[in-house]
Amino acid sequence: MTSTQRSESTNRIAKRNHIDPTTPLHLFARKMFQVLQGRKEAEARETMESQARPKTVTNYPLEHQLSRIYTRAVFRKYKEAYVYGTSFLTKKVCAGRFLVVYGRDGPTFSWSQHEFKVVCDEEKEEYKCECKQWEHTGLLCPHLIIVMTNEQIQKLPSKYVYRRYTRNARIDPPYDRNDTLQVGADGTSNSGKHLNMLRLAYACVRAGDRSTVGYERVIHVMTELRDQVEVLPPDVIPVFDYGGCSDPADREIDNFKAPPIAKTKGCRSEEGRRIGAPGPKKCTRRCSNCGLMAGHNRASCKKRTESFAVGGSRAAQGRGRGRGRGRGTATRRRLIHDEVDEDEDLDYQEEDDLLGDE
Repeated sequence: MTSTQRSESTNRIAKRNHIDPTTPLHLFARKMFQVLQGRKEAEARETMESQARPKTVTNYPLEHQLSRIYTRAVFRKYKEAYVYGTSFLTKKVCAGRFLVVYGRDGPTFSWSQHEFKVVCDEEKEEYKCECKQWEHTGLLCPHLIIVMTNEQIQKLPSKYVYRRYTRNARIDPPYDRNDTLQVGADGTSNSGKHLNMLRLAYACVRAGDRSTVGYERVIHVMTELRDQVEVLPPDVIPVFDYGGCSDPADREIDNFKAPPIAKTKGCRSEEGRRIGAPGPKKCTRRCSNCGLMAGHNRASCKKRTESFAVGGSRAAQGRGRGRGRGRGTATRRRLIHDEVDEDEDLDYQEEDDLLGDE
């Protein structure tokens, strides 16, 4: 009987929140029904939230822009930072320079009286904060959010939005060649050229999806382009290592050659699996059968005797005999006619004994 990860997670939820070892059977069935209903409702809620428009805290244009760009998890962090940013007060020092300090009443802590220096210049599109949160994580800090809100910044520049946090992070999958770094005669890497062609191809596909005429045009042009490119001979480019040093000329390979097969952990070697420690044997132990230190024991000794069985009495061991049948001896089957012959011999012997007594 096997179990899946989903069933194990359901068991954990039921045991931690609904049932215990003393729960009777009729309550167990009712509680399990409640667990299944709750999971179905949670899955339906997640499906609806993933397809619906993200909920914003305010009607601010900057928040609406980030709700369309960021993923749901990242946008949730932005809303938390926005709500936390309302605890700060801002003070303008000069054009594009501000001081942000914690302004809520209550217990003090280490940086409650610290004034964070914030740069917010809309003309130069420069936004910085002394806490360096954007430089470390790529997310806006509460100090910068409250200043941008007070200054009514309508739009965040694209350079402050990391692509890995956006909804279209994987719309253009890059070309990644992990085995070698190939550089052409013009100094451009093969991965860079592949990435540029992918971006242009995906841009044409997105433009062709807008209309039927655009779709037909893209198919016609790309079909002609493919026929023209396939007749071109492939280039032979040198292989460069990761340090930037070129390998010898005899290692030049074709750019369409398949990469070598990687040997994963636990992969069987070509010469087979070796038993024991690697390297030559030290031969420090003596064989109890032949007395040699040749890297073998009594079980693997080539000069083993027929009486290999061990045990028995001391007298039997002294005569080279042991308990049971020795290794290599054939099994003898008792036949029916052998048993009959033995019974007849016993009968004759009993008759002779009786005649002798008389």
